[in-house]
Amino acid sequence: MSTPQEFAQTLFSTDPKPPHSVQLEFDTGGDIPALFEVLLLIFTEGLKTIYPPPIHMSAITEDSIAKCMGYFASFGMKLNIEKTENFGSFSLVKDYSTAHHYTVPVTTIDSFGLSRVNFIKADVEGMEKDVLLGSLNTIDRCKPILYLENDRIENAMELINLVNSLGYIVYSHNPPLYNPDNFAEYKENVFLTDSGAHIVSINLFCHHKSIDCPIDINKLNVKKIN
Repeated sequence: MSTPQEFAQTLFSTDPKPPHSVQLEFDTGGDIPALFEVLLLIFTEGLKTIYPPPIHMSAITEDSIAKCMGYFASFGMKLNIEKTENFGSFSLVKDYSTAHHYTVPVTTIDSFGLSRVNFIKADVEGMEKDVLLGSLNTIDRCKPILYLENDRIENAMELINLVNSLGYIVYSHNPPLYNPDNFAEYKENVFLTDSGAHIVSINLFCHHKSIDCPIDINKLNVKKIN
């Protein structure tokens, strides 16, 4: 196979032909960063072909958007990885310094200087405390509702204590992952433990003590944490 750049340039230089879709199979031997690097390069090169840099907003028309969608609809990708992973569950808390990695910029909510914030939701794989620490001024000023994932046993009480210290009332909210009224109308619940129990999402619902609870706690089955 050619390099990702060469492959992308060839793929995106011709009109898409959905009836003759191309199936791509990447076998990275379980090297997840390498897989993402290939996909990112293909995507980037494809966009550069459609929108040669520099990109101006005036160049993005309905026709060009339709063309871009056509390209991506014209082929499918099959990922062949040695083990199943939930790509959304990668945690930046881990030390990746000895692995193939990228350094990315990190900012805080406070840095945006937002004049109004009503709601903050954080599901960031163990870094919920870091999100709050980067939002202290915003939270103190705006007192938004907080909805935080709290499924890391080793961090659970520390997160609860931090939210309490900010003047918030904290509730636990553990909804099951399976919703029988799901959009796709799937009837089979695949989110079960080996013993048949429902797998749940472990979260905190929090509101500042200066405001009344904005939800019906009985209806949503939340429990106050003392």
